[in-house]
Amino acid sequence: MAASLKQHLVPLAVSLKQQLVPLAVSLKQQLVPLAVGLKQQLVPLVVSLKQQLVPLAAGLKQQLVPLAVSLQQLLVPLAVSLQQQLVPLAVGLKQQLFPFAVSLKQHEAPLAVGLKQQLVPLAVSLKQQLVPLAVGLRQQLVPLAVSLNQQLVPLAVSLKQQLVPLAVGLRQQLVPLAVSLKQQLVPLAVGLKQQLVPLAVSLKQQLVPLAVGLRQQLVPLAVSLKQQLVPLADSLKQLLVPLAVGLRQQLVALVVSMKQQLVPFSVSLKQQLVPLAVSLKQQLVPLAVGLRQQAPFLALQQSHATPGCVSWSVATLEDRIHFH
Repeated sequence: MAASLKQHLVPLAVSLKQQLVPLAVSLKQQLVPLAVGLKQQLVPLVVSLKQQLVPLAAGLKQQLVPLAVSLQQLLVPLAVSLQQQLVPLAVGLKQQLFPFAVSLKQHEAPLAVGLKQQLVPLAVSLKQQLVPLAVGLRQQLVPLAVSLNQQLVPLAVSLKQQLVPLAVGLRQQLVPLAVSLKQQLVPLAVGLKQQLVPLAVSLKQQLVPLAVGLRQQLVPLAVSLKQQLVPLADSLKQLLVPLAVGLRQQLVALVVSMKQQLVPFSVSLKQQLVPLAVSLKQQLVPLAVGLRQQAPFLALQQSHATPGCVSWSVATLEDRIHFH
């Protein structure tokens, strides 16, 4: 089945490569000059736009910064003056309204006449204080608005005069560029579509039957494998589980048997070796003591011994045979 799949897919991949590689080369040959031309047209346009906008922004900054400073110098004293006038007015209004509110709360149903007698003088007093404040504010704001209008209108006119030709020139350059791009890209897209659609249809016609055939072959194979492997696994389980249990029982019994045999053997060996060691010690110690006592005599004989005789040490021999 793998060989059949390879026989179907390899020619399909080769054919796909033979069709797509020339298409990619042709697409690259058409798009690279288009991108280069677009870059050659856009880079000078961006440079020119930058050269025109940077001085415009610098000039606008030079005109707006003094205007903002002047506006700040005019508005800050005006705000301070307004605060100085409105804060005492608000405090006085609170002092006048608070007792009235307390009285209104204490008397849930005050008379309309009493309410009118208290509110009318208050409204008159408030009008007398606010009208001069509004007049003074108007006298300060009208010249400020006129000054701002005189400064901002020429600035807006100048900006309009500079930006409108810039926008018109930009449009005159970009519209032909967009038209040219559209004229080049539309046929390219149409040609690409004409080449890719038949290729996709051909691929679909070849791959769908191949997938259907593979499915028809793989599904029965999977079912057959499942039917064969499940009984095989059950049979192996039935064989291996008793075998493992029996092997474990034999190993446990072997370990127990070896333990039962080795423990008495080690005890018996100890019982035999200990008396043997004691007996050897009892025999060798007197022998070593006797040899040490005869050492002067042996040394004298050694001094009269013939050349070439081997000498030995009693102390060394005693040390070697003296053990516990």
